[in-house]
Amino acid sequence: MRAVDATLEHLKRAGVTAIFGLPGGPVIPLFDALHDDPDIRTYLVRHEQGAGHMAEGYAKVTGRVGVCTATSGPGATNLVTPIADAYMDSVPLVAITGQVGASRVGTDAFQEADIVGITLPIVKHSYLIKDAAELPQALAEALHGEPELANAVLEIANAPALARGSRFAAVDRAVAVLGKRAVVEIALFVLADRHRPS
Repeated sequence: MRAVDATLEHLKRAGVTAIFGLPGGPVIPLFDALHDDPDIRTYLVRHEQGAGHMAEGYAKVTGRVGVCTATSGPGATNLVTPIADAYMDSVPLVAITGQVGASRVGTDAFQEADIVGITLPIVKHSYLIKDAAELPQALAEALHGEPELANAVLEIANAPALARGSRFAAVDRAVAVLGKRAVVEIALFVLADRHRPS
């Protein structure tokens, strides 16, 4: 299973049926997976700030977590106002942003912005994902508990890893956060997608 597919499964389990965003290089694997997923509707926007405010409105109306996404750098920084607004109004919002490749983080690479650092005062959880194996724990923590408790930024710095398969190396940490039953459900989902070698 690709890490993006596991991401969508976590979001679906949390009751997410819509994602608002604007595609861009680092988040293309996520949008490719969304295109193939019939359970989560993608709403494309003209500006990332609009995506954030739309996700806020969705959360207020449905009582579910609002999810928005943007690419790296200026795309991610355009989400700061809706993230702050959601935090101030206790609206459940999760922002998934792209980032430059993990090896280039901290080098002032083209379109690099420290969105985790920028949003630390206005979110409950903030993650810089450098390895696909870190996604299950980050998503579990970001979406943990009641929907109104969700307020997080997940900055994904390793987009190619999202498109590849993930072995979920952090199983021990996932068990601690999710519990054994959820980890078994994830394992069964992964196994169901496998085929017997010929």
